[in-house]
Amino acid sequence: GFHELIEPVLEREGIEVEVRANRLDPRPDGWRVRFRSHELCPVCGEACKRADVAGLGEFAYVGDGFSDRCVALAATKVFARDGLAAYLRGEGVAYEPYADFHDVERGLT
Repeated sequence: GFHELIEPVLEREGIEVEVRANRLDPRPDGWRVRFRSHELCPVCGEACKRADVAGLGEFAYVGDGFSDRCVALAATKVFARDGLAAYLRGEGVAYEPYADFHDVERGLT
């Protein structure tokens, strides 16, 4: 997800958390992704999201897709669905399924 999609949902639901996500840059010729980092990950070799959590210590991660795999493996607690859930199941990694942010909120309290 992107800040422009995540933040309005969190605000609507009254959930206050730190969000680390890429941003979208709307342009007349279409939207462009502004990635937080272009640094290659020493674990997966890609410019993945794991760099955003380096040095955080314990953290929870919420994700659903391919780009969430590497960083989810570094999280203390993972909320997953769709492709990420299937991947974690296949790897034997524990996660909590979620349908919406209410599920995540309940899982964090």
